[in-house]
Amino acid sequence: MAAVLKKLKQQAPAMAEQGVSAADLQSIIDAEPTADCASTDRFNFTPINIRHSFPPHATPDELRRFSKDKSWLLRSILQSRTCEDILGEFQLAFLVILVGQNFCGIEHWKRILHLVLGSAEVLGDARVVETVVVPVLRCFMSQLRVCPHEFVASVLEQDNFVAEILQEFVLNVYESGGGLDPEIARLRAVLKMFDW
Repeated sequence: MAAVLKKLKQQAPAMAEQGVSAADLQSIIDAEPTADCASTDRFNFTPINIRHSFPPHATPDELRRFSKDKSWLLRSILQSRTCEDILGEFQLAFLVILVGQNFCGIEHWKRILHLVLGSAEVLGDARVVETVVVPVLRCFMSQLRVCPHEFVASVLEQDNFVAEILQEFVLNVYESGGGLDPEIARLRAVLKMFDW
């Protein structure tokens, strides 16, 4: 966000020549960043842009690889957030969905689930697996256990998002050597509750 504001300030003279008033420009610069949701629904969650999951100035190979594998984005977020922050936001987003039925909650919950379970490369990093992947996966399984079946059918199965990310995760685990086999077995047991 700071880089955007800096760029806006640098381009202020050119924008003024194009008819943008100084007052309008200042109101843009001073404006509070907005979330994907209405301002009344803001929870100040960590911004996670799943569609931009590659490094700046990425090579075409990196663009292809990290557009599918979210490992770079996860590592990037872990530079400014702790594992506990990610897990806490995952839990809070779930509560926001379950109790408040809030759109911001479900979108952030999906982003974290996609970020963590869609990171194939980090499955080779025991520290990240132990501190992020396994806790989020266990939390996800606990969340499913407490969900009413109707809620799962109407919210979590929407667009088959959960099924697709879980299939991708299981495939990534097996391709990485299957070190999470006990967790996958627990996940399968929980999913049987919903006939998945």
